[in-house]
Amino acid sequence: MLVALGGQMSGYTLYIRNSYLVYEYNFPGLGVYNIVSNEEVPGGKSTLKFDFTRTGPFEGTGCLYINDSLVGETPMPRTVIAELSFEGFDVGRDRITPVSKSYREDGDFPFTDTIEYVSYILEE
Repeated sequence: MLVALGGQMSGYTLYIRNSYLVYEYNFPGLGVYNIVSNEEVPGGKSTLKFDFTRTGPFEGTGCLYINDSLVGETPMPRTVIAELSFEGFDVGRDRITPVSKSYREDGDFPFTDTIEYVSYILEE
C-alpha cells in the first residue's frame, strides 16, 4: 500500500501488487475504475504517480506513471460530486476497511519498503 483514502464504501488507493503499480477508485453507483501498470515497478528507488486529467464536469482520464513513463490509463466518465469517504487518509497501509477487494485478505496491507514522500498537486 502506498496511499489510500476511504474504505470499502468509497475511496481510492494506489498500491503495488505482484510488482505492478495499481490504482483503484471505488464509489457505489459509479463502480470501480482500475488501472494496472503494463510494466513492473523496478527494484530500487522509483517515482510513482497517478494523474487525473479532467475532461468535463466530474469526469476525466486516470493515468499511471513509473519514473515519468506512462504505464497505464483508463477513462473515468463519472466521479463523485461530493465527499468521497468518512474514513481517513493513510500512507503505507490501508486501515479500518480496505478500499479494494483485491487486498481484503491482507489486513491493512502494509508497504514494507521506504516511502520518501507523498505529494499532491491540485490544478484547476
